[in-house]
Amino acid sequence: MSLCSRDDVKLFGTITDSTDAADTLIKDLIDRVSTRIERYCDRVFEEAIYTEYYDGTGTDYLYTNQYPILTVSGIYDDTLWAWGEDTLISGTEYRVSNNKRKVLYNTYFTDASENIKIVYTAGYTTIPYDIQQVCITEVLRIYKRKLEPDVSTKSMQDGGQNTYIVEAFLPTSVSVLNSYKRLYVI
Repeated sequence: MSLCSRDDVKLFGTITDSTDAADTLIKDLIDRVSTRIERYCDRVFEEAIYTEYYDGTGTDYLYTNQYPILTVSGIYDDTLWAWGEDTLISGTEYRVSNNKRKVLYNTYFTDASENIKIVYTAGYTTIPYDIQQVCITEVLRIYKRKLEPDVSTKSMQDGGQNTYIVEAFLPTSVSVLNSYKRLYVI
């Protein structure tokens, strides 16, 4: 899933090279950086349908792996793992929390191993602008340094030096990405 577009990268980076090779490279970099961002955040940003299984813990809430939760198609509480209609929880018995990160149940899930099955849709129909900007910035950083990816300092003609950040992400990118990292409940 691409978190930004080739045209956005070219516009922001004032890249005028319109060759197939340049366009292909930018598109490949977008895909690679998008994958790195999603791995760093431990989540998927694009809207998709998920089926997940959880241990029931006797609580009245369930955190899903992906968010924001857009819709819930069904939740089953079944210790036999048959997932029949008789184990389907009525949609009137639960709701998605205001922050769209968990499902709240009006009673308690059965305390058992992988007895909860949830089918839901989560993600963004439009990628948040700050995530798009991180992707654009990181793609441009790689694109512009493609011939010197491991150089951390470069001497200039005037005797000065340019120092480059060689970490996986720029500090400003990390700041944005940290606000999107998947949270774990312990």
